Amino acid sequence: MKTNLDGFNVKEITLYTEQDIQPGMTVTIDDDYKAVIPEDCMRFTGICTGRKGDYITVAVSGVMTARFSSANLSPGYNSISADGNGNLKLD
Repeated sequence: MKTNLDGFNVKEITLYTEQDIQPGMTVTIDDDYKAVIPEDCMRFTGICTGRKGDYITVAVSGVMTARFSSANLSPGYNSISADGNGNLKLD
């Protein structure tokens, strides 16, 4: 039996975007309050969970699945940031 907690206790916000942000990608909010893909080593606001037209939903807390570009992720507490391509990486 497999357990999947994706979506447990998730709190989401809806944001407008002009970029091609897809579910699973990291998101931050720019100075105009639009969703953008964060630059390399930048802090992120949340993970995109859905898209409809130019609007996306962004999970800002809870359990969710995210893309990860580092190969050496280990269990426990890790310091992570955006990799500039919509994924997460180890700092």
